[in-house]
Amino acid sequence: MRRTAHIGEPPTRGNDWKTIRTLIPYLWEFKGRVLFALACLAAAKVATVAVPLVLKDIIDALDPKQALLVLPLTLLLAYGALR
Repeated sequence: MRRTAHIGEPPTRGNDWKTIRTLIPYLWEFKGRVLFALACLAAAKVATVAVPLVLKDIIDALDPKQALLVLPLTLLLAYGALR
């Protein structure tokens, strides 16, 4: 049998917001960086959703004759640009 220290009760759900409120004064020194990081996170989420939708529109816009010639190159360029 192992001996361990009593850790106590697990933290409650409300402690998350309390922790964030405690950190805000320290993070606000770097508010430009924090806001830039949040903007990058939002842009990444938008790009993740937009890539399949844009590729769908590109594929739907091609007719069968063009698809054989343009599809591989267009898909490659669009994927690279949106990633």
